[in-house]
Amino acid sequence: MGAIFLVGTVVCGVAAVHKNSVAAAWQSEYQKAVAQLVTAQSSIALLNTQVAAVTGQIGGLDTQLAAQSTAKEKARDQNSALSQLIGQEQMVSAPLSLSAVSTSSSPSTTERLMAEARQFAFRIRSVHGQVTGSSFAIAQGIVTNRHVASGSTSLQLSTWNGNDFDASVRSIDQAPGPDLALLDGGTTPAVLDTADVPTGTPVWAAGYPEGNELTLTSGIVVAYVDGGIYDVPGRVMELTNPIEPGNSGGPLLDGSGRVAGVVFARTTASRHGLAIPVTTLTKYLAATGADTSGICQA
Repeated sequence: MGAIFLVGTVVCGVAAVHKNSVAAAWQSEYQKAVAQLVTAQSSIALLNTQVAAVTGQIGGLDTQLAAQSTAKEKARDQNSALSQLIGQEQMVSAPLSLSAVSTSSSPSTTERLMAEARQFAFRIRSVHGQVTGSSFAIAQGIVTNRHVASGSTSLQLSTWNGNDFDASVRSIDQAPGPDLALLDGGTTPAVLDTADVPTGTPVWAAGYPEGNELTLTSGIVVAYVDGGIYDVPGRVMELTNPIEPGNSGGPLLDGSGRVAGVVFARTTASRHGLAIPVTTLTKYLAATGADTSGICQA
């Protein structure tokens, strides 16, 4: 009986030891699992921090892109406003060369006007008085200024590309009449406006300043003033177009290429151009008689 009890006691002890060992093993595994979970949670927290940082950077880039887009829009608006200002300033422009672009019109308009002016605008020289000026052909002949043609019965004319030909004087309006003269000849005629253009109208003066190449100068009609202050009867046109010696007698064109006036001088103070209105030219052409007498004026 005693042996059995002892054996039974030993078996129970062994079972208890085994049970404690298993519990300890599970406890160790549990602690490992908890440690791994804590590590995983730390990794997730770190990833969340990194994601938040990247999100912040993306937000910053979006802000920068939006600012750049706004800046581009502002620059575009400023460029548009600047272009408008330049267009307004260039209403009073410098002389244009054959390939130049008018400041108050599109390039196609300027090219068209220049191409048309080449057909009827001529350089003119008085053989007797050596006066260099400009002229243009119309249906009735070739128009120029009295002070360009006066004193000569024959004049030498040149086309824009240098072809020379002679023209005789048909009629010169004597002072105190308008500063106009009519010559025989002409090829492709310019068309005259049927009425005087209003103030503010863009106009182009075609001519040969200083006897050089054909140019256009653009501007606007500022006013119609009393021609008496310039020794011309009636009213005359005051223009913002720059006018140089040699432009006298050249045509003043509107945007359609019609003749709005005849350039004859410029003001001393403002250097604005002066032109005889087309209605005065029309009245002169309707008058009869021819008189080539007069004094050659430089």
